[in-house]
Amino acid sequence: MDLKKNRKRTVLVILTLLLCTMGTAVSYAAKVTVKTYRSLYQPIVKNGFYYLGKTGNKAEKGSVLRHVSFFALYDVDRDGIKELLCEPSDETSYGLRMIDVFTISGKKAAYCGQISWNDGYPHKLGCFYYNKKYKALYTFDKSKIYGGGVLGQEKCLYHLSGKKLVSCRFWKKWGISSEYSYYTGTNSAKAKQVNAKKAGKYVRSYFKGAKKVSMLKNNAANIRKTFG
Repeated sequence: MDLKKNRKRTVLVILTLLLCTMGTAVSYAAKVTVKTYRSLYQPIVKNGFYYLGKTGNKAEKGSVLRHVSFFALYDVDRDGIKELLCEPSDETSYGLRMIDVFTISGKKAAYCGQISWNDGYPHKLGCFYYNKKYKALYTFDKSKIYGGGVLGQEKCLYHLSGKKLVSCRFWKKWGISSEYSYYTGTNSAKAKQVNAKKAGKYVRSYFKGAKKVSMLKNNAANIRKTFG
């Protein structure tokens, strides 16, 4: 009898904690308005460039300059707060695509990380791919060159873990013709070799259903449309 009571108390405590956490998240999201986006995200877009360095969006030794070609406000982790996605015009040769992701942390626009992939040539700028089921950004390297000139392909899902953008699902195929090798895992470093059947099942489970999301060209009209 005491065991049943203890179980009930444990369940009630867990439910109470969950409700409190959800309430806090909803309350914080409600405070984020168009005005918040305007004050934190608009300067990055309006300036037309930003720096990525150790201390954030500042010009400093070792920082990298990015020029904004396209942008979008999109709620990546579905918590009610939209992230800022910027596609820079830098280093987009040979089909390479890059998108930097920012989110709101307190009263700052915090840099979460970057996704990059090669969608072939000629490449199409101004869009990204999103998997709603896993609340993740989807990338697909159509043609990746490994050591020794070996060609391959990669698929990856990136989600927000706290304020960081991290890989949560990874798939790779590389080799020559019928001698392909397959790898799956949460990221490239932790991927393990699997057979073709398991690799196919992995793709069907995690990489189907991603939708294409268009971004806005960085110009005065679209800035006014987005931020007012």
